[in-house]
Amino acid sequence: MRIAILGPESSGKTTLAQALAQVLPGAYVPEYGRAYCERFGNQCTAQDLAHIAAGQLLAEDEAAARQPHLPLVADTDVLTTCTFAELYLGHCPPVLVEMARLRTYDHTFLLPATLPHQPDAIRLFGHRRAEHFALLQSHLQAANRPYHVVQALTLEQRLGEVLARLA
Repeated sequence: MRIAILGPESSGKTTLAQALAQVLPGAYVPEYGRAYCERFGNQCTAQDLAHIAAGQLLAEDEAAARQPHLPLVADTDVLTTCTFAELYLGHCPPVLVEMARLRTYDHTFLLPATLPHQPDAIRLFGHRRAEHFALLQSHLQAANRPYHVVQALTLEQRLGEVLARLA
């Protein structure tokens, strides 16, 4: 089973994905884009975003191969990279669209920007979180990809909501 946790920056994706992987238990896959931007900077070009997308897919595949009996919990996906491309570049390069189309998930959970923004050196789009959420919804709908918007605010409530959907 593959589970993707999506949302704009500082929406609680990492916290929820880590907690879900621990509770299930599951194989947690961190957001490759964060590690990439911490190392190379966050002024991303189309080439950077393609590298991030490929790195995310590789990290998911490696986690699934290491622990094939566990659910995979991905802290983001390539569709999110597409939406970041739109925020950075004003469009999503076709290669990213194709990469996102080819990867499927059994469950996708979308977090709205309801938590306070936690600025850091990597996060550039705190002022565009509502726009980013709308982009994510639009891409999910365009891809005919089922998803659930997580309404709960606390981690415990979010876990409960997600686990109930997985049951």
